[in-house]
Amino acid sequence: MYLPPQHWHGRHDFKVGVDLDRIAYDARFNRRPISYLVGTNTVASPEACAVPNPNCTRYVSFTPAFLHEQYNAEVSAYAEDRWSISNRFLLEPGIRLDWDQIIRNVNLAPRLAGTYILDNSGTTKLSAGIGLIYDATPVFLIARPFAGTREDTFYSLGPTCNPVCTAGPIDTRFSVNTGTLVSPRFLNWSVGLEKKLPAAIYMKAEFFQRRGARGFVYNTPTNSVSGDFVLENTRQDRYDAFQITLRRNFRETFSVMGSYTRSRARSNQALDFDVDNPVLSTQQPGPYPWDTPNHFLSWGYLPFFNLPILHQTEIAYSLETRTGFPFNEFNDQHQLIGSPGAHRYPDYFSLNLQLEKRFHLFGYYLALRGGFDNLTGRCNPYVVNSVIVSSPDVTLNHPVPTFAACQGRAFTSRIRFLGRN
Repeated sequence: MYLPPQHWHGRHDFKVGVDLDRIAYDARFNRRPISYLVGTNTVASPEACAVPNPNCTRYVSFTPAFLHEQYNAEVSAYAEDRWSISNRFLLEPGIRLDWDQIIRNVNLAPRLAGTYILDNSGTTKLSAGIGLIYDATPVFLIARPFAGTREDTFYSLGPTCNPVCTAGPIDTRFSVNTGTLVSPRFLNWSVGLEKKLPAAIYMKAEFFQRRGARGFVYNTPTNSVSGDFVLENTRQDRYDAFQITLRRNFRETFSVMGSYTRSRARSNQALDFDVDNPVLSTQQPGPYPWDTPNHFLSWGYLPFFNLPILHQTEIAYSLETRTGFPFNEFNDQHQLIGSPGAHRYPDYFSLNLQLEKRFHLFGYYLALRGGFDNLTGRCNPYVVNSVIVSSPDVTLNHPVPTFAACQGRAFTSRIRFLGRN
């Protein structure tokens, strides 16, 4: 709701709002056992490993997970003031309140943002902001104890080449005590500078920092690789990013933009344990799966050529290149090798190029566009086999990760209806 403007040392435009949510989450799981095999042998069914199969190193079974429903109710409210102190100075203070049925904390989150025009010509603007943010309670984490349990049994070959059970069965289960939990919170702040450069080029440079505390994460009390995992408020997050953007406008509808971002996203507890993720490791620090230290992005919409036959023909492009996402390496029993996120996919590069022709047909104004995504056909894999096995037997040897499922070149087209003549 927008309140009537008030005048006191400038103009105040107040707005307030409320939000009521009712969330329902339900899940049912039907899992089958998993066999971890070494070599080229296959088994007719997963249960064959329980014999055990001579090439089996680990056998995983699951308890039934019947239908479970989890509910949560959320109440939020906020108030904000847009305070125009002068034509060059704007402040926006605000406060937000959050409460939910599961955690039951009353969270008050203040924030403040502002902009100031530094010169009389209005071509240089400084902006900054800081705010306390509370995360919503992820209902699927609260419901994880009802997703079933996992049972692991480990084998090795004995002196007579018969499989020997070396450990297990080991149960992995999850539990939550909502009475001990508090809402995760983040402190965000940023500062930016915008300036109009010669040749109608607009530049924006911004630094953003995010510090998270009390994040939800499942841990084992003894910091072991399996057993009883308990939901705790022990995760801490760090994200830092510096971005610079240049933009050039042409005529009324054409423009070119390019931006570079240098960032870092890390957590003190980077692993996410659940029943379906049978990784064997203690909790460790590392990067988030979406961490990309270097990221360049550019797009543009320009006239193709100033020729009569190509009248009303435009060219559109987008280009993205970035550091590859991090991934983990495992041995043949799915034990983590090294630290989380210590390895990365190849650098990503994609150039998309399309032509669009606007024309009149049967009294309608239309636009036909066609072109290629990933014009260069570069292999940008999004699947990795990161199970590492070093063995003198060449049939078992897999010393390095292998990548697959590349995003190749693709032709796309579309037609747009722009209106009647």
